[in-house]
Amino acid sequence: CSSDLYALNVASQGGVYTSDIVNALGWILANASTNNIRVVNLSVSETVPSSYNTSALDQAVEALWQKNIVVVASSGNAGPNTEQFAPGNDPFVITVGASDTGDTLTTADDTVASFSSYGVTPDGFTKPDLLAPGRHVISTETPGTILDQAAPAANHVASGYLMGNGTSFAAPQVAGAAAILLQAHPSWTPGQIKSVLTLTAYPVSGSTAGGLDVGAALAYVGV
Repeated sequence: CSSDLYALNVASQGGVYTSDIVNALGWILANASTNNIRVVNLSVSETVPSSYNTSALDQAVEALWQKNIVVVASSGNAGPNTEQFAPGNDPFVITVGASDTGDTLTTADDTVASFSSYGVTPDGFTKPDLLAPGRHVISTETPGTILDQAAPAANHVASGYLMGNGTSFAAPQVAGAAAILLQAHPSWTPGQIKSVLTLTAYPVSGSTAGGLDVGAALAYVGV
């Protein structure tokens, strides 16, 4: 799967504000058709509980969803009964929690990561929709960044590689899976992508949400 990747920087010296993210989503909405943007990943969470009916951020992600753009959001890292924050509280988006693989290849022993947010939103929706590995995730990193300097020495597993934990690392895996499915089925809507990913997920002990299974999703046959 070959895709163009757009990274929109919404952070500033004073932190990240909802208005910054909404403006970035507005740029995506305006440029999606020209640049063939089909999937958006949001590894962010607001700090004030809200209803998706009144949240400006939820309205912004739903505008993308209605324009045929899959939106993937991290569930948060606050543990049980904390699914109160946009955009992960929105019933349309694919909200992703973190699984703990136990550092094994088999999925049979997977569990929900202790920090992963889950529960019922203020509007009565059970979240997350899906789990993906979010503990001991290793990826490339840029030396000298804030993340690089803040990470413990034990997390620097090799030069240019950092190990991290969090739903922020789980959500992009689902966004990648959505892109792979859209390559195979360009006409599928965000709702169809979400449906297939959740229908083909494998069971995870103690979780209402299943674990991401890209192979099963690609092999799915049905309406």
